[in-house]
Amino acid sequence: MTASTALDDVTLAERIRSGDRQALGELYDRNAPLALATAVIVVSDRALAEDVVHDSFVAAWQRIDRFDRTEGSFRYWLIAIVRSRAIDGVHGGRPAIELVEDGSPARPKAARILVIDDDRDIGAVVTAILADEGYEVATLDEISDEAVRAAIDRIEPDCILLDGARATEYAEAWATAAEVRTRSRPIPTVMFTAHATDAAEASRATSQRAADAGFSAVLRKPFNLEELVSAVERAVAQAVPFDPPNRDAGVRADNSL
Repeated sequence: MTASTALDDVTLAERIRSGDRQALGELYDRNAPLALATAVIVVSDRALAEDVVHDSFVAAWQRIDRFDRTEGSFRYWLIAIVRSRAIDGVHGGRPAIELVEDGSPARPKAARILVIDDDRDIGAVVTAILADEGYEVATLDEISDEAVRAAIDRIEPDCILLDGARATEYAEAWATAAEVRTRSRPIPTVMFTAHATDAAEASRATSQRAADAGFSAVLRKPFNLEELVSAVERAVAQAVPFDPPNRDAGVRADNSL
């Protein structure tokens, strides 16, 4: 999503606040595909997902006064509504809140996740899902060696979801994963790809580059909610703690680099 698109969404949201139903239709046309993709990931049923999306846009219309552009984009706010309603549907209308042994809500995870993917829509979906799980999420859609190194050094994430820059193969991302693994503080990396051949190679871990990369998990696209959350949980469990005084604790869930 470009800056101009985000700005247009904000303008449309302001029109909705004034009661402009046409603006809601324009926002629907622009954001419905991503909303539907998010809902399908959670409920695994297209018909139910379509109902979730419809209900979510109605909720956005009714709650538009709660949208605060300073806390993130309209698209992120909408996707959070979609995911919440989709989970409620899966759980029979009950809030999907994890409880600890004494019955109180579990504390949010403090782990920081870096999503590296040049598809901004996928980045937005993953961000919404993981942020709702309690993670701090940053996204990077420029997959160049320099940009990736700078992002990793600045954020020091506890897990990286790493896609490749090429449409036909994982390519240079193999070397990126290997480099991340040899840092003074290695970072668990999840292969995040639609390339079946590369995913199979990484899962078997029999090639030299697969051994060098040492992925903590392999997540194939398209993915479902449980696979994503499970892959990240496994990776975070392997992370070496990093908490220096100058670490920025203020990365928002919708932070794009």
